[in-house]
Amino acid sequence: MQDHRHSLLRLLNASDVREQTRAVFKSLIEHCEDEERLCSFVLESVRDRMSESLQSEIVRRRSCGSPAFPLPKELRVILESEALNDEARRWMADFLLYRAK
Repeated sequence: MQDHRHSLLRLLNASDVREQTRAVFKSLIEHCEDEERLCSFVLESVRDRMSESLQSEIVRRRSCGSPAFPLPKELRVILESEALNDEARRWMADFLLYRAK
């Protein structure tokens, strides 16, 4: 069985991940009854966002006449961090909407 918690914590340590993102997910992990399930869900959402970002980047590169592949590792790390930051914003928006009710 894959350790999703470890994978998520590794992503959170990337240099392009915002401090607010780290705080959101570390707090969620600390207060969650099923950490592995939560981390699995977050990683799946981040993978979906990454897939969309990669497709957009490939289309952009092709339209500029650049080769679509290989994508530089640095670009993949940035896209991954952006996906994680976006996911944290989504969670925070959900929290705010829930508290507003």
